[in-house]
Amino acid sequence: MRPWNAHTDTIHFILQMMFFWFSMLISPGLITMGILGPIFGLSVNDSIVISVFASCIGSIIPAFTATLCAPTGLRQIAVSRYAFGIWGSKFCGLLNIIVNVGFGTINCIVAGQLISAVSGGKVTIVAGIVILCVGSYIISFFGFRIIHRYDQVAWILILIFICIEYGQSAKYFSPTPGLSYSSGMDRTGAALNYFALIFGEAAAWCSMSGDYYVHYPANVNKWLVFWMTWVGLTIPTFFVLILGNLFGGIVLTNQTMSDIYDDGGIGALILATMSPAGWSKFVCVMYALSFSTSSEEV
Repeated sequence: MRPWNAHTDTIHFILQMMFFWFSMLISPGLITMGILGPIFGLSVNDSIVISVFASCIGSIIPAFTATLCAPTGLRQIAVSRYAFGIWGSKFCGLLNIIVNVGFGTINCIVAGQLISAVSGGKVTIVAGIVILCVGSYIISFFGFRIIHRYDQVAWILILIFICIEYGQSAKYFSPTPGLSYSSGMDRTGAALNYFALIFGEAAAWCSMSGDYYVHYPANVNKWLVFWMTWVGLTIPTFFVLILGNLFGGIVLTNQTMSDIYDDGGIGALILATMSPAGWSKFVCVMYALSFSTSSEEV
């Protein structure tokens, strides 16, 4: 493998590392987690603050573990064999399975809800989940190199859609974003629970973050890998989580939207907050397709 060339390779590696994570995380999947802040009883404002800080702190762990794989040429779980021994690495492997199952489950359910909402209920949520799983399985045969190239640009369209969604759903936002629905110890417990949830979501990437750098030069700058991974994780994470926090305020203060959420989940809520109908269905279909790559990568 050719040596690291600071002048010609730095910009390329920065963009590849950062935008790869953008493509992984800029999707509606995190809305389902952000919505839990207000549902736990926190105010929208408190939820936003916790989302930002928990994302930034939790992302430190996968940013560090990402630096371990390029020098060794080994995947993240293989590296754990040297750090924790045979039984410790088995435990890490078990945790990795749990994390991936959880991540994939969230993606599949949200994609199924989106497909079902677009079809007006003609396609069930279960059928939508099957469609996503089959699509992700097919994509998995293309390999990391092709997926990396696709992911450098795939996030742009979804980012545009989410920005538009911020604007179109604004009319439904809570009129009292500073109002908490809990107080005292209940509020403290809700804040700690929500912080742990978001911290865990961000930190859980440590079981696989380095996998995406195994084909990088062994002498790639570790600080570059760390900071670009950290930036790539934190910005899209709290950007989408904040939208979820705002959606949580919608569910608590708008009875019509709350009923839609209860009946069809986050997919139906996303569809209902956007207009006109043709545009909202197109966006929801693109959201569902965006899960195919991110689900395959884990």
